[in-house]
Amino acid sequence: MGKDIDAIFKDFSIEPLAAASLAQVHSAKISDGTEVAVKVQRPDIRSIIENDIHILFFLAALVEKYIKEIIYIQPVKLVKEFSEWTMRELDFGIEAANAERFR
Repeated sequence: MGKDIDAIFKDFSIEPLAAASLAQVHSAKISDGTEVAVKVQRPDIRSIIENDIHILFFLAALVEKYIKEIIYIQPVKLVKEFSEWTMRELDFGIEAANAERFR
């Protein structure tokens, strides 16, 4: 959020409530005492994922070029779809907008 945790939250739990490969969730309280859940993205996860996707595209292209029997699976297309989905998962703004719409 671009600010020190203490400037945003009255209380912030260091222990995560849940953790996954891209982020973890912490309990916190905002200044008025309202309890909230805060999803925190892992440090440098975007650059790690982008590097991994570049490697996957390279490998998928090699597979398509040299293993003709697998062309029906369309490895490059699969990596493209995976890439688009994963990059959307990294955009917490999309998730926030969906949560607000659902609310």
